[in-house]
Amino acid sequence: MLAHEFDVDKAVYETFKVAESKKGLEDTFGTYAPIYLGPTGNTKDTIGLYTPKGHNIESALVVGAQGSFAHELALNGVKKIDCFDKNILQYLYYALIEAAICNIDFDEFLHNFTSKRIPPRGQLFEHILSDYLFFDVLDEMGGQEAEYWSKIYKSNKKHELIASNLFRTDYPFYWESLKQFSSVYNINGYEKLQYLLRTHKVDITYHICDIDEIHREFAGKKYGLIAFDNILQYYKKIPALDNVGAINRYAKEKWSQMLTADGKIQIGYGFEIVADAARELLGSDEKNYIPDVNALIMKFGVDKEKKESFISNVIKKYGVKDDSPYSIDFIRAVEEIDGNMQSKNVVLTYTPR
Repeated sequence: MLAHEFDVDKAVYETFKVAESKKGLEDTFGTYAPIYLGPTGNTKDTIGLYTPKGHNIESALVVGAQGSFAHELALNGVKKIDCFDKNILQYLYYALIEAAICNIDFDEFLHNFTSKRIPPRGQLFEHILSDYLFFDVLDEMGGQEAEYWSKIYKSNKKHELIASNLFRTDYPFYWESLKQFSSVYNINGYEKLQYLLRTHKVDITYHICDIDEIHREFAGKKYGLIAFDNILQYYKKIPALDNVGAINRYAKEKWSQMLTADGKIQIGYGFEIVADAARELLGSDEKNYIPDVNALIMKFGVDKEKKESFISNVIKKYGVKDDSPYSIDFIRAVEEIDGNMQSKNVVLTYTPR
């Protein structure tokens, strides 16, 4: 369904229900689930793999999240972008971000949508989603989205919500990190996107559906790029896609039918440990192990990912060379911001053969 068709009162009720839930050790997902405040991976370099100079993508289908993939593509000239996400609360946060981009300046945006860094790894969130943001944005926002955020704001529990399980705060959300991996957090990118959104030079839609439903939700449409970010990192939690054979069948029989003649699927994204596991499986001598007590922990993590991760199992079952539809790229790692300068992230692409 189109995301704006949600039930406001149900969303408000579920928001407080999620907020009052206990934080778990693992990420949880659902129609009403905790919200990612910003991109967790290297959006800029990932999209850069598919939008080199001279290669034009007319339309794309991407994971919605908070809009980082859609906005990065818009900044790279893609004019029609469809988004999907199963989490209605995530959509509502995306709608707030996009309304803010259209109506406030860059400094205000950073104040409301980034944390304050406390070295070496701490963050402060108390200042985000300030009162004046709602005064400046909600009247311009309009629709059910504005009604939802107005009810959240008027509940007098907004500041409690920021510290609750409603927001995922275990990921870097400070400007020093985000500006390196997403163009929106740089003033030139921000103001360009602001212009594109204000003048309707880009058309972005947002649908509520799961990854295994997109071939039905977007039936009949064709895309130059379909991008899943790291959704399939959690493939074992998706009943229809809980093994690499099932995912490969979906890619071949369903998702490929949604591509233009030269279209591609960004089908997997892996962080540092997954990338190290992939490098080992591919016979690379590069290692990111530092000779200290953490080396054993890293080695254990890499060995575990070699057995269990989606990207590792694709490499083992289908390969990433020659006539395989799968290919691998290593990009700058988000972990670099914490001093891991030799680390890489990995992007897995599916190209129909």
